Amino acid sequence: MNAEQVTALAEEIAGYMGDDWHHEPYDEADGGPSDWRFRIMHITDIEFGIHVNCRQKPGYLVISGMWPSETFLDGRRSQITPYNVSLTSPTINVRADRPPVDIMREIHRRLIPNYTATFEACERHAREGNKYREGKARSARHLAAILADAADIRGDDLDHVHVKTFGTFRTMGDERVEVNVTVPIKVAAAIAALLKTETS
Repeated sequence: MNAEQVTALAEEIAGYMGDDWHHEPYDEADGGPSDWRFRIMHITDIEFGIHVNCRQKPGYLVISGMWPSETFLDGRRSQITPYNVSLTSPTINVRADRPPVDIMREIHRRLIPNYTATFEACERHAREGNKYREGKARSARHLAAILADAADIRGDDLDHVHVKTFGTFRTMGDERVEVNVTVPIKVAAAIAALLKTETS
């Protein structure tokens, strides 16, 4: 198939899948129109959709799911796949010469149920990761505010509070902090006294 044929097939299948689905062409950043792949996305979620490979298995369409991403505080994004949640990625093969309406039925029957459950597990994992990083950053901001000009926040996750001449606090998502600082004995004694009250 050439790129025009692939696009026409994608539009037909998407049309049969219902009003909640649409063919989303790959843009130039993704390589532009393709003669070997296409994607059909759900209108309620920019990451929930199917990917169709027209070349991987001659004579067949290899159809699999798209996966959600977690977002890092510096703007980076990382895809969460079934591997991250100890699951298998659902994939089906459908003969490419079958009518588009039949291909749609196979997608709904054989792929969508397993894909939906797996996507939701990946999405939960992404949400937990986002929450954990947000917790680390919140704790780092709290410590940095106390230290004011004596500290600055570093790290990809904005979770390291560097204290000038002393060392670093590394925050965790559960409001705990790893302390790696070198301080005068009187400061260490004050910390020890606080730790004693926490453990008694």
